[in-house]
Amino acid sequence: MQAAGALSRDMRPKGYMAVAITCAEAKDTTCVDAAVERMKSTLSSEDKELSDFRMKLMVLNVTAALIDHDQLEAASRWARVHAGAAGSI
Repeated sequence: MQAAGALSRDMRPKGYMAVAITCAEAKDTTCVDAAVERMKSTLSSEDKELSDFRMKLMVLNVTAALIDHDQLEAASRWARVHAGAAGSI
């Protein structure tokens, strides 16, 4: 997570998304939530429309990683919680 924080401003959200996906692959939903919260905070300074679009894509990527690693119930619960933050998916 520290390495993602050290990236340039433009790359930081993608770094946190990579961390969230890695955490999903490790079946660590607490880590996924922490990475996504940091991802959201880096996107909050962007244009609202662009930020919402990028957040939707990132939520979909993380949800797909959870599903790919046999965490369907966690993915469903997680997507419902984070869909509100990203607008309707």
